[in-house]
Amino acid sequence: MSLVRRTAVVAALALACTTVGVGLIPSAEGAGGAARSYRVQGIQIPVADSPGLSTMQPDAGHAGLMGHWATTMTASHFSSPWYFEIGTEKFVGCLDRNGDQHCTNDPAGSISFTYASWVKLDPTTYAELAGGCVHPITAGTGAFRQAHGLLTMRDTPRADGTILTTYRGTVTLSARAGAGTQPDSTLPESSLAPAGANAADAAAPVHPRVC
Repeated sequence: MSLVRRTAVVAALALACTTVGVGLIPSAEGAGGAARSYRVQGIQIPVADSPGLSTMQPDAGHAGLMGHWATTMTASHFSSPWYFEIGTEKFVGCLDRNGDQHCTNDPAGSISFTYASWVKLDPTTYAELAGGCVHPITAGTGAFRQAHGLLTMRDTPRADGTILTTYRGTVTLSARAGAGTQPDSTLPESSLAPAGANAADAAAPVHPRVC
């Protein structure tokens, strides 16, 4: 099976699992036992002139991730008009539980993910027309040790030519997680340093922004 087809199948299955699974996971208030689940939502903002680096911000009034996000692509394939990409990611920051866009006394640490993304490009300009991706949690540190869950992201082109990336999903924290809360609203500087794109694998004439 080709990389394009494998990636598309994996992404579609992961998206289907997310759509079904998120609705079945109890809310944080209803968990009551060993684990607490949070439905998260917000936006991802690319860091200017730093490919692969972004910041995460929750929607006001909603639980969400707040901090630094790094992406390392491991494989990609372009088959016009579709661009597919898989890789790994790392988030460093907190789970802003009340959506005040600060990390005061919120669970903090790092979360590792894998991801599969797909982008539809304009066949002439290679501008992004639409995009999406899935991000299952693979590991964590601090308050995110033994965390599990999955995020989905969606790219929406805006009139000014920029891309709005939104995220939704569920993060479940284990009662056995390591200690880690952010005492104030200032996040520590991140040492995230994603590797550059693999030029041998990247076939798109213009490497698109992927969520």
